[in-house]
Amino acid sequence: CLVQYDKPYNPGYQVAYGIVAEVEEHPFDVSKMIFMDWRDSHLNGNTELKERNSKIPTFLYAMPFSSDRIFLEETSLVARPGLAMGDIQERMVARLRHLGIKVKSIEEDERCVIPMGGPLPVLPQRVVGIGGTAGMVHPSTGYMVARTLAAAPVVANAIVQYLGGPKKGALGNELSAEVWKDLWPIERRRQREFFCFGMDILLKLDLPGTRRFFSAFFDLEPRYWHGFLSSRLFLPELFFFGLSLFSNASHTSRIE
Repeated sequence: CLVQYDKPYNPGYQVAYGIVAEVEEHPFDVSKMIFMDWRDSHLNGNTELKERNSKIPTFLYAMPFSSDRIFLEETSLVARPGLAMGDIQERMVARLRHLGIKVKSIEEDERCVIPMGGPLPVLPQRVVGIGGTAGMVHPSTGYMVARTLAAAPVVANAIVQYLGGPKKGALGNELSAEVWKDLWPIERRRQREFFCFGMDILLKLDLPGTRRFFSAFFDLEPRYWHGFLSSRLFLPELFFFGLSLFSNASHTSRIE
């Protein structure tokens, strides 16, 4: 990697296996998407796999396009070290079998391994990163597109202002320093630390704990969980988000 770090890089990993497939049929409403299905009833006949899933759970995304064409993805939200791709696929096969989904053909498949959290790159440095190379992956969710799209005009504006300003013709090191400064102002760095704290909590949760956490999370006012997932909450909003989540959580979740 051209982007340099000055601290040990030990992120969590989101691992996922997904397919766009033609199927005989599926049980889902074609007008809705399934977001984070943490059920494990599909593993009742496999004690060993169910125990593994209880310790490091995976969930299902489902996006039906029609009655016989669908996107399906089995995902480990975050683990350190990350789950093996074969493990993810085994769980997905068990889930589809339980749901009665018979795949006729696979149009596309994807295998995702996404680093989450860990230290930021050295700030500043000569190489300018954006997206994952700049540490923009959300440490608690693995999402990155919203954050990166929001950063694109920030980067472009920093470059335009610098090249057209009084320092025109200065060294590239100075230009890259300006871009990094605008990519990671202090409020963004504080936000990321909060998200990393969230990741550290998720790393400790088993399946029941994960269910309790997300039950409280999605019972919050939509502005809180929308803002958290899309990296649009900053301090002090994150402070009130944390208080709301804590007050909304069960006693067991608060201890966890």
